[in-house]
Amino acid sequence: MSGSLRRLRNRVKFYVLWPGLFVYFWHSHRTRVIVRCRGELLLIRDSTRYIYDDSSWTLPGGGVKRGEEEAVAAARELHEELGIVVEPDSLVELGQREISSLGLRYYANYYLMDIIRKPQLIIDSREVSGADWYALDTLDSLSQKPELVAGLELLSAKK
Repeated sequence: MSGSLRRLRNRVKFYVLWPGLFVYFWHSHRTRVIVRCRGELLLIRDSTRYIYDDSSWTLPGGGVKRGEEEAVAAARELHEELGIVVEPDSLVELGQREISSLGLRYYANYYLMDIIRKPQLIIDSREVSGADWYALDTLDSLSQKPELVAGLELLSAKK
């Protein structure tokens, strides 16, 4: 399939699914976790990535349930998406950003998790289509979702 035909197909899928995305993100508060191991970051591709871009990378994380603390939600999402078990108290809060993506806006709380050994990943294919580790100095060459861009800004401000 040619590149222009693939883009057209993805655009059609996006507009067909857009109402569902709108409901999903309406009044939504989300979390993102920067998992760092010896200068490398763990990045994921969402399982719904075909809607907007086949090659965009982002950070693990997801929605905050009603009444749930943000750090607890971040730890829960790491476990659900990647099988990583972490205590919410061990996550370092980096800050909050308003994210605008695909015509939708939501707030995301960012956390940092520094580890010394890469964990075995158990990927939930319903949420994540891929995960990989990338050195900080190679991230500029990747297609990045707005959530990742905001997280990297918060991380660089922390230094």
